[in-house]
Amino acid sequence: MKERFMKRLFAVLLAVGMMVSCFAMASALELSDLIPTGSNPPSSSTEESTTAKAEETTSNREKARDAIKDIFIPSAPDQVVEAFGIADENYTKDHEYCFAVNTSQNIVIAYQQDEEGVFSKPVKAFICSCGKAESPTKKGIFRTSDTYRWRALNGGVYGQFATRITGHYLFHSVPYEKQDPSTLETAEYNKLGQNASAGCVRLAAHDAKWIMNRCPKGTIVYIYDGSDVREPLARPTAVKLNPNDPRSCWDPTDPSADNPWKA
Repeated sequence: MKERFMKRLFAVLLAVGMMVSCFAMASALELSDLIPTGSNPPSSSTEESTTAKAEETTSNREKARDAIKDIFIPSAPDQVVEAFGIADENYTKDHEYCFAVNTSQNIVIAYQQDEEGVFSKPVKAFICSCGKAESPTKKGIFRTSDTYRWRALNGGVYGQFATRITGHYLFHSVPYEKQDPSTLETAEYNKLGQNASAGCVRLAAHDAKWIMNRCPKGTIVYIYDGSDVREPLARPTAVKLNPNDPRSCWDPTDPSADNPWKA
């Protein structure tokens, strides 16, 4: 407990320090405009020097603002922006989101358009389970097609809120023994955040439904292996279910009114 507290305290202090440094930099650049340049009538060379200095100050100020933006305003990794570059005006008429799946970090991020119309604005992150080493999730840029309330999966099990990414690769919930939300495979749910699937992208039920409801046909999904990529949003955590808890056969996030976790 003490070690966890110290780690959190260190993270907070680090963030505060970065904020102070960046704002100090910006303030220094603003104050540079106040430095007196003398009271004598400026010569033409002085005017040129003053103009050059003003341009340099403006440039430095813009660089500082960009640096602050990079630190405090998250944006998509370059390879994600490049992949989403196929989204044209016709795409934006019917699609609000693009999705990126990092298979090595087991995270899905939904992106919207930024102020320049580029899909680089991260809005929501999801913990997931991508394919195991012997059954990896297919990499590439895809467009979704069909959606399913329930879908039969490999191994005689079923998934809720499924969205077809390409071929037999789908977004879907953690598997169930039957088409019944009270038959969750508890051990598989506890693997969220690990590579554990037969190739699909598993999610908590609430997250799978969220994606399904926002994935009209043709939604762009970019799947990549980015173990060294700094993702713009932190990966959420999932509740670990105790197999001895009678509620463990339910996904805690399942929207069903019968979900005992909602009692």
